[in-house]
Amino acid sequence: MPLKPVSLYNNYLNEDGSDYIEYSEDNATYKTAVEYFDRYPWAQELEAFEKYDESGGMNIYKGDPSNIYAVLNIYVVEKDKVSIAFDVRAKKGFLGLFGNVKVSKDIGYISFNEAKQVIRDVYELDEDQLCTKYA
Repeated sequence: MPLKPVSLYNNYLNEDGSDYIEYSEDNATYKTAVEYFDRYPWAQELEAFEKYDESGGMNIYKGDPSNIYAVLNIYVVEKDKVSIAFDVRAKKGFLGLFGNVKVSKDIGYISFNEAKQVIRDVYELDEDQLCTKYA
């Protein structure tokens, strides 16, 4: 089964901390997501967080936020580690309430290689499988 495209969004502070630089791409492939992950200025964002008490991050969206979706939020937390927060809704419930299958998970501080595996999961697994794996 081919990898499913998703949308990417990332932002980071410019070097003097005065403004955010933003990037987004719809229907990005896994290869594109990993390339942007590798090129993202993680060290610069860690410095910005320590200096300005704010920083950007990388977000990956799959599906429709009003229905079935997966959202991955990635932020730098220390040298060579990121924090990932994950929201997945596998099934919209009856009347939007009953029977929802939704998982919100803070995966915690993980290495860049571990983060790339989570990104791969977003592409390779459907929303039901993501809920099961990260529940």
